[in-house]
Amino acid sequence: MYDYELTALVGQRSQKDPKEYVPLLASLHAISPLSFQRYSIDLHLERPRNALPHVIDAAIEDPQFIQVALDHTTNHNLYRSALRIMRRLLKATRGGDDNDATSFAAPPKADLSSRDGRLLHLYACTLENLGEHLFDSNHHTEAALLFSKCAQPKRALDAYKHVWDWRRVVKAAKELGMEREELQELLLACLSTLQSLGRFSDAAQLSIYCHTPLLIAGPQAQQGGDKNPPRLPSPSALQIRAREWENAVFAATIMNEPMGEFTSIMRAAVLENYEQHCATLSSAIPTFRGYHRRLIAVKERKIRFPVLDLDEGAADDDARSVFSESASVSSASASSASSGGSTTSSRQSRRRAKKMRKRKKRLSGKEGSLHEEEWLHVQMFDMLPAPKLQLEIASLLHAMVEVDLWDEAERLQELFNDFLHVCRAASAILNAPLLGANGQPEPVEESELAAKSVVTRCQWKLALMEVE
Repeated sequence: MYDYELTALVGQRSQKDPKEYVPLLASLHAISPLSFQRYSIDLHLERPRNALPHVIDAAIEDPQFIQVALDHTTNHNLYRSALRIMRRLLKATRGGDDNDATSFAAPPKADLSSRDGRLLHLYACTLENLGEHLFDSNHHTEAALLFSKCAQPKRALDAYKHVWDWRRVVKAAKELGMEREELQELLLACLSTLQSLGRFSDAAQLSIYCHTPLLIAGPQAQQGGDKNPPRLPSPSALQIRAREWENAVFAATIMNEPMGEFTSIMRAAVLENYEQHCATLSSAIPTFRGYHRRLIAVKERKIRFPVLDLDEGAADDDARSVFSESASVSSASASSASSGGSTTSSRQSRRRAKKMRKRKKRLSGKEGSLHEEEWLHVQMFDMLPAPKLQLEIASLLHAMVEVDLWDEAERLQELFNDFLHVCRAASAILNAPLLGANGQPEPVEESELAAKSVVTRCQWKLALMEVE
């Protein structure tokens, strides 16, 4: 691909004027080092993605190319690809220890005289540039997370203030070494803003924090008190067990826990939670697709081969069901007339519960059964991801980036997005009425499956995983 002799030979055989390509080949051949030469070739051929690893290698070899690498990454929006390459290089430099929570820690100032120092500096600058890109795109929370990763607490504080994430404001302020009086003034401003935005729940929690001297002053406030205080469980450890990652980080911040130890514990818990979600989603996707294909086949079979006359037993069952419901309605009416609305309500509730039990009892997953279509509907509806799960995945993705599980976060986001796509692809058939044995749609009120949005759309994705 970068063979000059072969390129010159092809040029000679192409009947082109040597004046057109020989000067260009000579100028490219004169470029050094080799990595920057290959970067220039790919750039000339308009292959910015292929040029990226070469310009990164050139920047690591010589600091004069660091800005070139940063500009190339920014101009072609290749942040994620660049970070992936640099993480792989950092992992090789650190011996490939995936469990080291500080493997990708970016120092405030790196030593550019060493290869490792230049790599760390390039990594930190790329994180900062991606943070600026996200900040300009109004993804302030993710931008602040990246600013924290590249040791820019002031920029992180500014970004968190845009969304008034007061817990993260406290964390960034402590990283800046902000004085207690200044911190209190900042929190009072946050409190006023949260109230004006109508976020009264957050305002209430912040107010509790502001009125607790121990949390503001830290553990030193206990000095002079009980010499043998009771040993309490770590709040951050409890939050980690509850998988409330944001609250865990906040608890570790206000309790002044050693962040290295806390990050290692949180990383292990986050990784375990990630593996559980991946196992569940990897199993759910093919299962849901199988149900979807089967439901389509059942509906097509009912339409193509309708059963015009049900057998006597099924007809008797339907008749009994009709007379039973009629008798129940009559009974409920009489009861209502004699004993009032409360008795009617309770009887209706019991009747609905009894009807639901009968319905579940008659449903069968056996292929070719009378209620196979309804059974498939129920199974697919039960598998649909609730908004709570989407928010849980969003929180986990943020936590994974915070503990440097970038590749795993990317895989989880892609896997969950695939599952949502599979679910939404079935929206039309799930919202369609059930078909009777005669191939005709049943009345909506009898299907007992109210039409609804199959998957509620929530903002769960990480924007930084969407850039290249």
